[in-house]
Amino acid sequence: MIVGQEIRWRREERGWSQAKLGVLSGTGLSGISQIETDRRNPSGGTLQRIADALEVEVRDLFPLEQAPLPDFEDKRPTSEPLSPKLRQYAARAWRAELERTLQHSTLRLETLRDQAKMYYEADDPEKLWPVFMDLEGSAVSGVA
Repeated sequence: MIVGQEIRWRREERGWSQAKLGVLSGTGLSGISQIETDRRNPSGGTLQRIADALEVEVRDLFPLEQAPLPDFEDKRPTSEPLSPKLRQYAARAWRAELERTLQHSTLRLETLRDQAKMYYEADDPEKLWPVFMDLEGSAVSGVA
């Protein structure tokens, strides 16, 4: 438990024995010993008394340690560059994906343009709203 280690560190920093901290905090020697060795979890009141005796805030007994950063260097499968064949394959796959996306976008745009022409030629410009909001087939504030 980090709290016990922090209490021990702060007590030893002041040059105090467990008995002295126990007397000053009203916890007793065995209580301080058990807390520092993680055999006892202190209550909130006990933590407050120990913090007061050490002249710190209770939150200071809970140090904020930074988690270690992951070591990405060891996790990489290889640091060697891709072979020319793999690079060509990856480039072809990426190009094919872009072409599919472009074709889909082009078809969607043409469909929207045709729908807009159909609605625009109508007398009611409000009928354009569901086309551009992609709400085709659903009722929108009175527009069928």
